[in-house]
Amino acid sequence: MDGASFLFTLERGQIHWLMRRRTTIRHWTGNLQASGTVVATTNSTVELRGHYDGFSEGRTGGKPLEYSLKRDGDQMEGVALGAEGIPFSVSVRRR
Repeated sequence: MDGASFLFTLERGQIHWLMRRRTTIRHWTGNLQASGTVVATTNSTVELRGHYDGFSEGRTGGKPLEYSLKRDGDQMEGVALGAEGIPFSVSVRRR
């Protein structure tokens, strides 16, 4: 299981996010970082769009990243579309 953390900030009326992730992909283990903006919200959903930062390991720098999540209390679950263009399940819990 991967370990990721998100930081959300509000700047000039726009919600920005920063994700740091420790992951294993195939036989490679490393650190990834991505950032972007919240592009849509409702009472129960949130959509994030951004890109992997240029200094991320694993040749992901600059590649797009999208999250489509459903909120339920302090938890969000849904699907992400990562650097490889392959959807994967995501679960995020508020600390």
